Amino acid sequence: MTLNIALFAWSCWATGVLSVILGSFVYLKQRHQKIAIVFFWMCQAIALWSISLGSEVVSSEASRALWWSRVMHFGVIFIAPTFLHFCVDLLKLRRTKVLVSAYFFAAPLVLLSFTNLLVPSVGSKAYFQFYTNPGIGYPFLLAHFFVFSGLGIFLLIKGLKNNPDVRAVNQIRYVLTASLFGFIGGSATYLPVFNLPVPSFTMVFVCAYTFLVAYAIFKHKLLDIDVIIKKTLVFAGLFAAIYGVFVLVSSLGQRIFENLFGFNQTLAVIPTVIVLIFIHEPLKKFLIHVTDRFLFQKKYNPAALLHAFAREVVAEYNLNQITRMTVRKLSEILRVGSCAIFVPDKGKDKFILKDSAGLKDQNIFFNKESGGLYLELAKSGGVVLYRENPPLPRSLLEDLRKADARIAFAITGHNETIGILTLGSKRSDEDYTKEDVELLKSLCDALGLAINTAFVFEDTVQKEKLITVGTMVAGIRHDISNPVYLADLAIQEFLMDKEEGRHARIPPAEFSSRVYHLINHCRNTFKKVVAISAKFAEIAKPKSNTGFLPAKLSGIVENYLSVFEHELETKKIRLQKEISTDDPEIPCDEDYIEQVLFNLIRNAIYAIEEAKRPEGLLRVKLYPKEDKVTIEIADNGNGIPEDKLQKIFDSFYTTKPEGVGTGLGLAIVQELVQRSNGVIRVESEYGKGATFILDFKVG
Repeated sequence: MTLNIALFAWSCWATGVLSVILGSFVYLKQRHQKIAIVFFWMCQAIALWSISLGSEVVSSEASRALWWSRVMHFGVIFIAPTFLHFCVDLLKLRRTKVLVSAYFFAAPLVLLSFTNLLVPSVGSKAYFQFYTNPGIGYPFLLAHFFVFSGLGIFLLIKGLKNNPDVRAVNQIRYVLTASLFGFIGGSATYLPVFNLPVPSFTMVFVCAYTFLVAYAIFKHKLLDIDVIIKKTLVFAGLFAAIYGVFVLVSSLGQRIFENLFGFNQTLAVIPTVIVLIFIHEPLKKFLIHVTDRFLFQKKYNPAALLHAFAREVVAEYNLNQITRMTVRKLSEILRVGSCAIFVPDKGKDKFILKDSAGLKDQNIFFNKESGGLYLELAKSGGVVLYRENPPLPRSLLEDLRKADARIAFAITGHNETIGILTLGSKRSDEDYTKEDVELLKSLCDALGLAINTAFVFEDTVQKEKLITVGTMVAGIRHDISNPVYLADLAIQEFLMDKEEGRHARIPPAEFSSRVYHLINHCRNTFKKVVAISAKFAEIAKPKSNTGFLPAKLSGIVENYLSVFEHELETKKIRLQKEISTDDPEIPCDEDYIEQVLFNLIRNAIYAIEEAKRPEGLLRVKLYPKEDKVTIEIADNGNGIPEDKLQKIFDSFYTTKPEGVGTGLGLAIVQELVQRSNGVIRVESEYGKGATFILDFKVG
C-alpha cells in the first residue's frame, strides 16, 4: 500500500466514523424531530459511502473490491435525496414534489446498484489497484447525485439571502460551507472512474464537512442542540491530532520498516502507539489551555465581583460614568458579545440606549406600551431569557433581537423600573446558568441603587441651578433698576418742565445744555445696564461640553460672587474678598466650580442668618500655594458641633431642621470637588463659625 492510498483510505474511514458519531449524536439529542431523523440517515449514507470507498481502494482482491464498490454506490444513491431533504427541513420549505422526485429516481438506481448495469467490474485506475469501472447506468447515477445535491446547495444559498434571523443565517452559512466542502471532495472521487487522477487529500474535504457541521451545532445550536462545547472541542482536537499522527507515523513507519528491516505492516504500528502515548497528555493540556484562553470565560468569584462592582460603580454619582463602567465591567468579566443599558427618556414613555458594547445600532429603544420587553420584565420578576421552545411573543422576540440579547434584567429603584440591562451570548456559547442569573440580579439591585442616586443627584443639581437663576435674577433686577429709575426721574422732570412752559422762558443755550445733560445721563445709564447684563451673561452662559478646560479659578470666583451681592446687601452681610489674580490655570469644569461655590455660599448665608449676628461676615479667599490653588469660604455663623464634623459630607445627612435641607448639598460638593482633582475639608469652632477649605491641584 502506497502512502497516497493509505492517506486516502484513512481519510475515508475517518469520515465514515465521524459521520456515524455525528448522526447518532443528533438523533439521540432530537429523536422526536423529523429533521434530526433525516440528518441521521444522511450521515449513515455518507458513512456507508466513505467507509466502503476506503475499503475498496485497499482491497487486495478484485472480487472484494467489486463488492465494496457496489456497497459504496448503494450509499451514494441516498446521499443526494437525504441531503436535499435535510436542506428543505432546515430552511422550513415546502418542496414535497421535489423530494418525492429525488426519492423516486433513487429507487431504480437502488435496484441497479448490485448489477453489472451500474458497476460491472473494478480495475486499475490512477494510483489505485482497484477502482470502479462504470456501467451503462452510471451516467444516471451521476445525474441524480449532481442534480439533487446541487439543488440542495442552491436552496441554501437562496435561504442565506432571504432569512432575516441572524442566528438562522449563521447556521445556514456553516451548513452551506460544509456542504460545498463535501460536494467538492465527494465529486472528486468520481475522477478515477474516468481514468482521471485524484489528489490523495481529496477526502479531507469530506472529512471537513463533518467538522463544520459539528461546529455549527456547537457554535450556533444547529438543529436546536445544546452541548457542552468545551469537552467536545477538546475531544475533537485530540481525535484529529491523534488521527493525523497515526496516519503520518504509520505510513512513514511502514515504508521504513518494510524497506530497511523487511518487517510487515503490523510492526509498523508499534512506533505510532509509542508516539501517541508520549504526546497524549501534553496535547490534551495544550488544547484545554487554548480553549480556555480563546473561547471560554474564566471562572469568577461572585463575592469578589459584587465587591468590585460596588466599589467602582455604586459609589458613583454620574449616570454616564455608572453606565459606562457597568458595560465595560460586565463585558470584560462575562465575555459577552453585547452588553447594553437602557434608561427612561424625558417623557418616560420609552427606554433609550444609554451605553453599550458590541451593538452597531445606537438608536435602539423599547416602548413601554408595546407589549415587548418592558412589560415582560414586569410579569416575569425582572428577568427574561431568550428561548425558542416554547416560542416567545413576537413583540418580545423583536425587542431581544434588536438588542442582540440572550438575557435581559430590569433595574429597579423604589419599586419602579428605572433601567434595563441586556446581555448577548457568551463568546463560549455556554448558556446562562442559575448561578449567573442570581449573581446578575444582585448586580442589578446594586446598579438600581447607583442609578437612582444619580437621578437624585441630577435633580438636586438642576434644582440648585434654578435657585441660582432666581438669585441671579434678583441681583439683575436690583442692579439695573436703580440707574434706570434715576434716568426715568430725569426724563420725567424734563417732560414736566416742557408741559409747564419753563423751556420757553429759559435762554436757548441753557436749554441746549439741559438736553445735553439728559442725553448724557441716559447714555451712562445704558452703559451701566449693558455692563451689568454682560456680567450676568458671563455667569449664565452655557458651558463647554468638551470636558475639563484650563481656567483661572480667580476669574470664576470673582464673577460668581456678583450673583450674591444683592442678597448679601439685603441681609446686611458684609462680603470680604481676598482673591489673588496670580493663580495659575487648572483643568476644571466651570459648571462644577460654580455648583460648589453656590452650595458653600448658600450654606454660609443660612448659618449667618441662624446665628442672628449684628453684622454678618462672609469671607472668601483664593491664593496659589506650591502645586495647588486654595479657596477658603468662611462665615461667622454658629459653626458645626465637633461630633457632627465627620458626618457632614455623608449623603442625606443634614444639620438643618426637617424640611429645610435634603442632606445632599455637601455630598454633591465633595463629589464635584473630587471630580475636579481637588479635596475639601472643614474647620469649625462651635459658636464662632466655620471655614471650608478647597485645594485644587495644578496640572
